[in-house]
Amino acid sequence: MRRTWTWTFDLPPDQLWPVLADTNRFNEAMGLPPYVLEETPQPNGTVLRRGKGKAAGFTLEWEEKPYEWIHGRWFHESRIFSKGPFRDFGPVFELEPVDLGGGAGGSLVSYTLAWEPLTLMGRFFGARLAGQAGAAVG
Repeated sequence: MRRTWTWTFDLPPDQLWPVLADTNRFNEAMGLPPYVLEETPQPNGTVLRRGKGKAAGFTLEWEEKPYEWIHGRWFHESRIFSKGPFRDFGPVFELEPVDLGGGAGGSLVSYTLAWEPLTLMGRFFGARLAGQAGAAVG
């Protein structure tokens, strides 16, 4: 499942990026409960990141994949669940500079939240989280 929003802001991408890329702050603005993230170094030099938390009565456990990003342009986060109503869940933010007229620069922001539910409750819970995410940005 997927939901996408777009907004225009009167700040250029380099000023808006620090706000949107601060995922801890964004999660708090969405009203998500706190969670624990454990980082385990792997023999090959990578780090395994596993998260645990509770939300809406669900116990959630996931592997947090490495973030993908181009500074000031876009980022993608992906969580692969081992416990809870989702198979995977993650956002993509994209920022583009726009001319607001009169030489003023702004940003066109696109936010897509994608999730694959395991259950009917996962469909509803994902849709609820998507609504909270859209309200947090808008």
